[in-house]
Order: sequence, then structure tokens, then C-alpha cells
Amino acid sequence: MPSPTEALQIQEHIRSNPAFFFETFLGAKPWSKQIEIANSVRDNRITTVRSCHAIGKSFTASRVAVWYLMAHPESIVVTTAPTWRQVKDILWREMRTAYEKSKVPLSRREPTMTGWELANNWYAVGLSTKDPDKFQGYHAD
Repeated sequence: MPSPTEALQIQEHIRSNPAFFFETFLGAKPWSKQIEIANSVRDNRITTVRSCHAIGKSFTASRVAVWYLMAHPESIVVTTAPTWRQVKDILWREMRTAYEKSKVPLSRREPTMTGWELANNWYAVGLSTKDPDKFQGYHAD
């Protein structure tokens, strides 16, 4: 069990190095573009990615969401996709797979079909809507 100081150092390393988290915690082997995307999320308020079919978008988005949630205690992660089916059956299935295959326990609480509550003010949720007002109301530091 790490000391409080060591735990803070590990958390800072996770926060600054998503690829380390992907490999060490999730057992994932991201390729260069996936690392570039994760680093852009780390460094920028907005990240956009042009892509094509079957390139690993859902894998990347789910692992980035898990990384962000674990790297930023008391954060709120809102995930989305064009349809509810894609949120539930693709993106959040990948989120649950990341949790299940993790080499290190991530939380005592497991992700549900489209949500993962780590604490009252620390969670992720999956949404799909054409109404932008439905995305309002999620706030965290």
C-alpha cells in the first residue's frame, strides 16, 4: 500500500501521462494516434479527431474517459455518441471492458450500462440527444 505522498505522486504521473495509465493500469497497448488523442485531451479544453470506420474510436474514447475519471478525483465525465444504441452498446461496453480487464482495481463500484459513480460528486455518464439543453447542469472543478 503506497503512503499518502506516494499515492499523490502516482496520481500526478497518471494525470500527466495517459499512455502510462493505459499500459500499466488498463493493460492496453495504444498506438501513436491514440496516445496523441489522449495527450490532446490532457492538454486542451477541446479535442476533435477526424476518423474513419474501425480505427478504434470507441476503444480510444472509452479509455480516455476512464483515464480522465481516475486522474481527476471529483470530476464528471460526460460521454456521448450520435445514437443511444452507440452510447450503450458500443462506448459503454468498451468502458465496462476497460474496467473488467484492468490490471489494477480501479474502484469498488462497477460501471453500469451507461454510468459509473465513484462518489457522490465523482462519476461518468453516457448521454445521447439532439437537444443540447440536456447536456447542461454537469459541473465540476
